Amino acid sequence: DAFYDYSNISSSGISARITSVGLMQNISTSGYCSRIISHGHDVNVASVGMAMIYSDGEHAGLYAGWAESKIASIGDNANICINSIRGYVNSCGSDARIMSAENMSTIESTGENALVMSAGHNTKARAKVGSWIVLTEYENNGKIKCVKAEYVDGERIKGNTLYRLVDGEFVETK
Repeated sequence: DAFYDYSNISSSGISARITSVGLMQNISTSGYCSRIISHGHDVNVASVGMAMIYSDGEHAGLYAGWAESKIASIGDNANICINSIRGYVNSCGSDARIMSAENMSTIESTGENALVMSAGHNTKARAKVGSWIVLTEYENNGKIKCVKAEYVDGERIKGNTLYRLVDGEFVETK
């Protein structure tokens, strides 16, 4: 646990549990099944291996890799990247920039003015009206077939509706 400003925390053990309550924290863990909770502002968190990350501070930089990692972020102006097969991101802060680089991930944003990008195969995304969604579609041989960006206007692309890219078009999905 860290309760002070400007702390740096690093862990490489399996099933690490890290809690941070200060400002400007730098947290990293390379252990499998890590759980990180951060309540500070300007926090940078990086984790791999089925990580679960929760952040409620502003200006957080959050990264999770490998398989089935999950990130939840409440603070505004978060930069979130998940490189995790079947990864999941839920962000409700405004002005978030969220990116998924791996297959079968789901990104959900309920904050204002978000940019949601998913570059993996069979990925899904949803965002609030006034946000942007970028999705990528792949051919069966693994080559990129289409990349498409849409503004969530509430009419053609509905807010709070989960989409995936099919034949170059945004299609509602579950």
